[in-house]
Amino acid sequence: MKKLVCTLAAVLLVSLFCASALAAIPVNANVAALIGEDGTVIVEPGEYTQFIDFGMPGLFAAQTPDGKFLIVDETGTCRGDATYDYLENVNGTILYARGEKYGVLDAELNELVPCEYTWLVSNGEGGFLALRTDIWDDSPDGVYLIDESGYVSPTGVKIASILWPFSGGMSQALSVDNGRYGYLNADGQWQLQPQYAYADQFVNGLAVATLDSGSGVIDTRGNWRIMPKYDFIDRPTGSDGLIAAVKYNELVDVFRASDQSYLYTLTCDTVGAYTALSGKILLVFSADSVRAVNETGKTVLEVPASGSITSAGENRLFVYPDEWGAKSAYLADIDGKQLSDTYQDFGLFATVDGRDYFTVNAFDTELTDDGLIWLSDTMRCGLIDEDGREILPIVYSELSSPAPGYIQASDEEGVHLLKLDGTEIWSYRE
Repeated sequence: MKKLVCTLAAVLLVSLFCASALAAIPVNANVAALIGEDGTVIVEPGEYTQFIDFGMPGLFAAQTPDGKFLIVDETGTCRGDATYDYLENVNGTILYARGEKYGVLDAELNELVPCEYTWLVSNGEGGFLALRTDIWDDSPDGVYLIDESGYVSPTGVKIASILWPFSGGMSQALSVDNGRYGYLNADGQWQLQPQYAYADQFVNGLAVATLDSGSGVIDTRGNWRIMPKYDFIDRPTGSDGLIAAVKYNELVDVFRASDQSYLYTLTCDTVGAYTALSGKILLVFSADSVRAVNETGKTVLEVPASGSITSAGENRLFVYPDEWGAKSAYLADIDGKQLSDTYQDFGLFATVDGRDYFTVNAFDTELTDDGLIWLSDTMRCGLIDEDGREILPIVYSELSSPAPGYIQASDEEGVHLLKLDGTEIWSYRE
């Protein structure tokens, strides 16, 4: 059980591009470079294999050919000669790894926590909770508190899981005493005693938790706001919107997230229901259809079960009326209105100034014994805005967002750095 939880966490523990004010833009394709907003070259292609904006303003992780990372600033200057295996912004400090051990630096790269822990999470109060022992084996791991001054003390709590990031002042953890989940507070003590078969993070004072009787929703005091009698619960990341409480092959009870009040029941042969568009829409999957349902219970979109409807950023839906790969997919608004031409596939490109942008894809397919597959060497990408207007035609082999408001595009001529309106500011041909 512990190894499974840790493996899933390791998959999720990935450096993501973070929105920050950049005077430099990391470009990563067949080459890696650091480019100024005016197109000037700060770090020439070839010196590093990858640049990552890890969320510290003005700092980048620059990967060397041996796979290690250095920290460079927006002028391309290396900040010290220390190398790292991992870097992450945690509440304005830098969590770093060397091998299988973690430590913490401040924004000036001074050491706050030495690199001697097998796991570290910020407790949200200027300190950290830490593990010292092997997190991958099945032996208990003692939890340590590192306070703001750096003083380390054992909490006396032993867990059989990693330490999850704090949310709502607590972190869920698996107790070695009874094999149940509870919630640790900032001091590393049990705030909510281990009693749950499963426990999710708190979001806006609510968490999904599971007993043997089923899943429900608790508040920060452990009170049940939605009783634990469902097979599955999905809730929005914000304080508003809808909560979907599913009993498979039977029904979906729908609640308001803000006060957990009951709204209505959808009686259907459901195989799942999920929130979309920050909870403004529910996506209900049944044996014969996929439906998008709004707050009043009205179905605004419906496609056969062979198709799909998925969330597209904060304001739009991707609609696939037929099997994936058919050129029939389109972009729709929250009321189900079609906004774009039809394409084979979509992807969320970026959200800039509250507006969503999407890649649109074209490719050849092949029918195999395992079903329809796409031929990767035929993939071409373009870009549209949330109203379906074309920004870039479908001629590129790859599109990505290296920084808010910018496009990295690859084609047969090389790598291009563009503004979001399609204006090119830099290009490179090998």
